[in-house]
Amino acid sequence: MKKIKYIILIIIIIGLCVGIYLFIKEKSDNKSLDTDKNRQEEFFDNYHSKNEGNEKKFIENKNKLLFDYNKAKKENNETIGAIYIPKTSIMFPIVKHSDNSYYLTHTFYKNYSIRGAIFMDFNQTFDDLHTMIYGHNLSSGDMFSELTNYSNLNYAKSHKYVYIWIKEKRHKYEVFSSFVTARTDYETYKIAY
Repeated sequence: MKKIKYIILIIIIIGLCVGIYLFIKEKSDNKSLDTDKNRQEEFFDNYHSKNEGNEKKFIENKNKLLFDYNKAKKENNETIGAIYIPKTSIMFPIVKHSDNSYYLTHTFYKNYSIRGAIFMDFNQTFDDLHTMIYGHNLSSGDMFSELTNYSNLNYAKSHKYVYIWIKEKRHKYEVFSSFVTARTDYETYKIAY
């Protein structure tokens, strides 16, 4: 009987140690993400930010927002452009690798992270009829999480423009439709008809 209690105690201690380790790692990842996000903001010019609660909202100045493609390209040679949605925290460089797996687990700075980066499908270019740009929908609200808010009509009306830079050239797109899909719904990713 003492042996069973001893084994249970060891299992509980191991469980607590693993839990503490994961908690500390999560806090460290969040700090790293904040640092990466702040560094990425340096690629954008002519904006100012203001804090609303815990979220940073980016407000476009009267002059148009600029993306410094060359500066971003020096940081990561796989940079192909950027994405920005006013009044959200979505303001990221877009990268493209030789596969769609790498940036699922690596940041713009090529550091390992479960948050990944915003990236284009490796089989596509901006000249294609449909272009897939990927980013995680994280429960923390980071990366592309705010895109799920487009299911709210008021949100969609007040966030109807998306800006994409292809290298240095800015393009303005109007959102006309959105939907949320399961990551296992592979029909969603079908681009050839």
